[in-house]
Amino acid sequence: MPLDGALTIRVTDIYGQAIAQTANVSVRRKDGPAVFREPKADCTLPLRITALNQGAGAIFQVTVDAPSYWPVSAFINLPANGATVPLVLPFRPTAVRNIRFAEYFTLPPAARALVDGPTYLALDNERKAGLLNIIAKTTQTVLPGGHTVLSLLTRLIRVEQDRVFAEVAPELLEAAKQAASAGTVRLVPSSMHTPPAGYEHGPSYKTMDRFGNLQVTLFVAPGKPTIADIDIDNAAGLQHVLQVAGNAIHGPTHPYDIQAFLLATQKIDTHYTLIA
Repeated sequence: MPLDGALTIRVTDIYGQAIAQTANVSVRRKDGPAVFREPKADCTLPLRITALNQGAGAIFQVTVDAPSYWPVSAFINLPANGATVPLVLPFRPTAVRNIRFAEYFTLPPAARALVDGPTYLALDNERKAGLLNIIAKTTQTVLPGGHTVLSLLTRLIRVEQDRVFAEVAPELLEAAKQAASAGTVRLVPSSMHTPPAGYEHGPSYKTMDRFGNLQVTLFVAPGKPTIADIDIDNAAGLQHVLQVAGNAIHGPTHPYDIQAFLLATQKIDTHYTLIA
């Protein structure tokens, strides 16, 4: 019996908003030729494709590529009565033209205790986004005793695009050890992280999330505060979670990409909004 189901494609950005750009949309039979192609599709409304006539249970690959976003591709088993495919397009970092960052006074109290207003305002966009990603994730990471990781960071030392360095309260070491014993974090190698001058490697812990793990690597020195190197692991989150084409991304993960899969997998508010 021929398939006459309709395929409806709904395209949004990572915030659930329609993208205000035309996109190259293609549909092809798995391992077969394209059955639909529109190089300038209007994605502000759902795109409905009818009369595919490819046979019951046909598997299609849907690809959407818009100028300011990473290309996304998904496979769907299309039943005879049709289906709707929601596709979320993460922003291409080089195409972001503006960012709305949270005002300093609206940040969580523990964040304002860690970073002062002038430092926050002076950061460039990439480092500010990276800091806010880590603030958001450490706010959501609760250790035994009820403390969040963020609340146990006592002094910000340095902000990089993909990590921050901070002094930590002594309670963090014991709480992290208890969390590892309880199985809520795991102990991982720290050899890839370079200790500051005068410090030695301490333990390194990673949260158990499948994607977007928080990693806290500790450095210790006699008579000095413990220092943490804190970052968020990509673990191929864009390709596996948001179905970004695997050959589209090269080089290190950008903080705007980290925001995309934190939103997608953990619904974490990172206190900034990208604008393409």
